[in-house]
Amino acid sequence: MYTIAVLIQRKLVPSLLSALRVTKLLRVNGAPRCGKTVLAAQLQARLDPDCPVLNARRADALELLARAFAERPLTYLICDDADPAFAELLAAFQARQQASQAAAGLSANPTRAVLLGGAFSGDADFELQPLSLFELGAGSWRKHWFRGGLPEAYFAGGDALAMATLRDYEATLALSLASRRRDGLSLQGAHKLVRALASGQGRACNENALSLDSGVSRTSVVHALEGLRALGMLRRLEAYAEDGAHRRKSSSPLYYLRDQGLAHAVLGMQDGADPGLHGATAAASWQAYVIEQAAAALPPDARLCHYASADGAALEAVISREGQAPLAASIRRYPGAAAPRGAANAAERLGIARRYLVCPEGRGRELSRGFTELNLPRFLELLEAF
Repeated sequence: MYTIAVLIQRKLVPSLLSALRVTKLLRVNGAPRCGKTVLAAQLQARLDPDCPVLNARRADALELLARAFAERPLTYLICDDADPAFAELLAAFQARQQASQAAAGLSANPTRAVLLGGAFSGDADFELQPLSLFELGAGSWRKHWFRGGLPEAYFAGGDALAMATLRDYEATLALSLASRRRDGLSLQGAHKLVRALASGQGRACNENALSLDSGVSRTSVVHALEGLRALGMLRRLEAYAEDGAHRRKSSSPLYYLRDQGLAHAVLGMQDGADPGLHGATAAASWQAYVIEQAAAALPPDARLCHYASADGAALEAVISREGQAPLAASIRRYPGAAAPRGAANAAERLGIARRYLVCPEGRGRELSRGFTELNLPRFLELLEAF
């Protein structure tokens, strides 16, 4: 699996290489098992095959770091499994190196380092996400939707093995949430919360609703949601705030598990033909999948939101960016003969002219009320140029 995964070039690599030209220390957040080791190998190949790759969790990591800076000047250094404390330590080594260079009358040329970890939170410079459809290729969408983008699951020998891998992954996530012990969240409560998130995707909800669905206290829910977001496995989609906000507009955020393979495993599915992946469950899963792939394709300064009002006007995605006309998308599991009424009403209310219906079998047809039907790969192409 590792050999195959290395062949899938990560979209983040060019951005990191460009940033290293002007920055001496980059911190990259990544969810557990999302491919940080593969990213380290790809960076090493592009920077210098002799560039050291240091695992920050090794017992002798500090000794190896000191040796790396003492033996010879390093141009680049990659550190896997790093955390904020290790980042501070490395920054201190770089500062000492610069001081030594200045004392010797040399121009400042510190070792440039990339730290890969999962605990930098808001201090991270970049985020490594699970494999995206852009990276895997448009023809992979069915497999990618069902198995998700965690490399170990995506490249598994079959759907059943992928689901078993992801159930093990969910157990690790639940244990991580329960082990924080800040608010008494039990392991069973953590499992219930993850399942509630998987079964409630795409519905307007808040912490109180999740508390009722999972049987976990609201305080525990709030802290667990923060934990899942910090781990890179949960997306909070905010409501779109338009000018002259409609009085009956919903302001509740939507929560999505960022990997639909994980959601399918938590809901007990075994393969892509599982009876559970039909009807409302399939529609919600497809919606969550499109939202996550859209977020991966958009420029960093673009804003992805949802819109819903009490009278039924709703859009699963409203995308805006300074200097660009906004874009509206209705996300549906199956194509339709006309644009959904609620989506069309919402787009007209918001004054959005660029309107799309995104479904697996979208063929570029012009629908009623200004909507164009697109498949997901074509929609992502539009977003990459947004």
